[in-house]
Amino acid sequence: MKKLVSFLVLFFVSFSFALSDDIILGLKQKDSYVSNALTFEKKKIEYENLKITADSTISKLSAEVQYYSALSQFQNGESNFFKSVVSILFSLNINKLNLQIKKLSYENAKISYENSKELYEKNLISKAEWLKAEYDLKNAEYNLKLAQKNFEDSLSDFRKYFDFDENFTLDVNFIDLKITTNVEELPDYKVQLLNYQILYDEYMVEKDYLSESEKRQKEIDLQISKINLEDLKESIEKSISSFNDELELIKKELEVLEANRKYQEENLNYTKVRYEKGLVEKSQYNQAQISYLNALLQIENKKMNYITKLIDISKYSERSIEDILKEALVINWGD
Repeated sequence: MKKLVSFLVLFFVSFSFALSDDIILGLKQKDSYVSNALTFEKKKIEYENLKITADSTISKLSAEVQYYSALSQFQNGESNFFKSVVSILFSLNINKLNLQIKKLSYENAKISYENSKELYEKNLISKAEWLKAEYDLKNAEYNLKLAQKNFEDSLSDFRKYFDFDENFTLDVNFIDLKITTNVEELPDYKVQLLNYQILYDEYMVEKDYLSESEKRQKEIDLQISKINLEDLKESIEKSISSFNDELELIKKELEVLEANRKYQEENLNYTKVRYEKGLVEKSQYNQAQISYLNALLQIENKKMNYITKLIDISKYSERSIEDILKEALVINWGD
C-alpha cells in the first residue's frame, strides 16, 4: 500500500493473531458474562431440585419449562455479550475513521467559509449563500466534536475489555458453518412444546368434569397453542434456511466494497499528484481522502455485520461462539 494511504489510516501492521483462549477467558470474567452464567447455574440447581421433589406430571413438565426458559435466556445473554464485544472491537476503528473524515470535512467547510466571507464582502455572492457557508462550518464543527467524543468513548470501552494496543485492524475469515441443530431440540421450541403438553394433559384430565362452555374454552386454548407451536417451528426453519444465503450475500457485498476501495485508493493517489502540481484545490484533495476513508468505513461495517451474523447462527450449529470467533476474526496488530 502506498505511503499516502498508510498515513491516512494510521495502521502499520506488524503481525496478526486470533482471539486466543486467554483473551476469551479474560472476556468471560467480565461482570455481565459472569452474571448471566451464575443466573443460569442457579436455575439449573433449582431444576435439579424440582426433578426430585415434583410429585405430579404437570409439576415435572413445569420444571422442564423453567429449565429451557433459563437455557434460552442464557444463550441469548451469551450471544448479546459477544456481539457487544465484537461491536467494541470494530467501533474503535470505525470511529477512528469517522473522526478522520470529520476533520477533513471541517477543513473543507472552513475553506468554503473563508472563501464565501471574502466573496460576500465584495458583493459577489448573496447573503443566503454566505449564511449557508456559516451554517456548514458550525455544523461541521459540531460533527467533529461529536466524532471526537464517540472515538474517545469507544477507546474507553475498548480498554475496559482488552489490554493490547489499540492500533490494530480487523480481518475476517469466511468459514463454513454447518447448521446441524434439530429445531425440536432448541430451547425456545422446547418451551412452547412443553407448554402445549401441559395444556393437553390438563385438558385430558379435566374434560369430563367441565361444563360445555369451560370445555370449549380449553379446546380453544389448546388449538391456539398448537398453532403457535407450528408457527414457531416454521419461523425457525425459515430463519435457518436463509442464513447461508445471507452470509453469501455479505461476502459478495464485501467483494464489491473492496473493488470500490481499490478505485478510491487509485483516485486518491491520482488526486494527490494533481494537487501537488497545483491542478486541483485543497478541498478537492480533501474530498478524495474522504471518499477513500468512507470506502474503508463501509468495509469495516460489513465485516462487523458478517461476524455478528455468525454469532446469530451459532446456536443452530454444533460450534460454540468462542470457537467461531477464534476462527473467523483476525486482529492485525500494528506498532
